[in-house]
Amino acid sequence: MDCTSIANANVKNKTVLVRVDFNEPLDDKGRLVSDYRIRAAIPTISYLRKKNCRILLLTHLGRPKNREKRFRTAKLAARLSELIKTRVFHTTDCIGAHTLLEVQKLGPKDILMLENVRFYPEEKANDKLFAKQLSQLAQAYVNEAFSNCHRKHASMVGVPQFLPGLAGLRLIEELDVLGSLLNRPKRPFVALLGGAKVYSKIDVLKALLKSADKVLIGGAMLFTFVKAQGGSVGKSPVEDDKIDLARRLLQSYPGKIILAPDVVAAKDKNSRAVIVSSSAIPSTHAGFDVGPQTVELFSKSVKSSKTLFWNGPLGWYEVSKFSKATNQISRVIAKSKTFSVIGGGDSATAVHRLRLAKNIDFMSTGGGAALTLVAGLELPAVTALRRSKKIK
Repeated sequence: MDCTSIANANVKNKTVLVRVDFNEPLDDKGRLVSDYRIRAAIPTISYLRKKNCRILLLTHLGRPKNREKRFRTAKLAARLSELIKTRVFHTTDCIGAHTLLEVQKLGPKDILMLENVRFYPEEKANDKLFAKQLSQLAQAYVNEAFSNCHRKHASMVGVPQFLPGLAGLRLIEELDVLGSLLNRPKRPFVALLGGAKVYSKIDVLKALLKSADKVLIGGAMLFTFVKAQGGSVGKSPVEDDKIDLARRLLQSYPGKIILAPDVVAAKDKNSRAVIVSSSAIPSTHAGFDVGPQTVELFSKSVKSSKTLFWNGPLGWYEVSKFSKATNQISRVIAKSKTFSVIGGGDSATAVHRLRLAKNIDFMSTGGGAALTLVAGLELPAVTALRRSKKIK
């Protein structure tokens, strides 16, 4: 995954298009709930300012259907400005004559936040003309959007075809830390996987079973494995088309896959919950969280490990009474001496909610991208950087 870092390139005095991922969660009124991804990009922005660059920031926000006010990027510019105590300009488009005019007004060290790139359907369609229009704004391109690197979008893979492509400081760190989990982890190496679906984690599960010493499984994906062993899972969600795969993995890696032994089950989210064996859930109930025995078992593995990778909550953590295990394991990880890596997504959100991020060694900004990298698969945007022309 070797690509050129901004730290090893001549970017001095250049106009640079920086693809960031400031896709932060919003509340019902469209206000920012978090600024973690904005903060993660600040070292790269600061570095480019020291090099007297004119900095154009390009991001997506949400999944706009039109140009909804809720998804405009002015709020992102305002928050970044607060964090770095520097004015951040904003423009109402990301291509075209008006945007180019705004770029030409910039002086050295100035920052301009472009409008939401997903206001254009050409972005997700990886339209070549759209990518070329974006590239005409700058002299060089910097990818500082690791969390979007698994997507073949115009601003991710198209623009580097027209501009010299460089990696931001955070992108380099993501590639190095997550790549080390497969190649050189300190042992014992424990992986903790949760979340809803087996199918979304098949590749990463296979890769981790080869490199990790233990793979702990909780969350809704647990029930497919329990059913593969012949257990009764009641009304818990099961991916029937993945039962054979789960069975094969259990047989191929005996003793390495550790399934949650107990769960918090209920008839529905509003009913009284009971703690039962994960393989003996009543037919009227579904599992909504892992139980205390599981938390104790998983905590012992965490504490005895030297490297830990966690992706996916252990239960339906958005509902308070089913968030207990996720919250407890978050605190155990935060207090442990293991080198802890959180693979983005909902598990990262859970850690942030508990304000424990400062106690985690590495919090990835990407969920899907982190899983793709840990699975040893290609990240299209990183490949695009490697293939781009060199900066002069």
